Amino acid sequence: ATQKGHSNYADLDQDGTRNGIDRFLQKGNYNRADIDQVGYGNDSNTYQYGDGNETNVAQYIYDNESDTVQVGDGNMIDAIQFGIQNDIDAEQRGNGNTISASQIGAKNDLDAEQRGSGNMLTSSQFGTYNRITSHQHGNNNLAQLSQQGHANHANVVQH
Repeated sequence: ATQKGHSNYADLDQDGTRNGIDRFLQKGNYNRADIDQVGYGNDSNTYQYGDGNETNVAQYIYDNESDTVQVGDGNMIDAIQFGIQNDIDAEQRGNGNTISASQIGAKNDLDAEQRGSGNMLTSSQFGTYNRITSHQHGNNNLAQLSQQGHANHANVVQH
């Protein structure tokens, strides 16, 4: 774990075997990261650059993966995965953006990108093989998505 700047906070907890935090970087001031992984083979990568960003990731059971990137100020990612081989890729560039994601089940996938300011994505997926792709560019876009069942797909593009 690498932190550069002032008043950054990191709480990295792992319980189980073969869990990994391969890349962790906070650069700036007043950033916060809380990563919890319980089970087997979960992997998390976190990159925050700017001031006042927050990342919270919780992964339970096995082989879940999260990759989060935040560049700017006052951004937040809140992600929870419970199950087997779920994947979250979340990237935010700008200020005051929020991603809140939950995935429960197996092999669910979220690919989220937000560029601009004041964008918000809330997503939840329950079941297996569900996929959400969300790209929001500009300011003050809002997307709220929920999928339950098997092999559902949603694609959101807002500019």
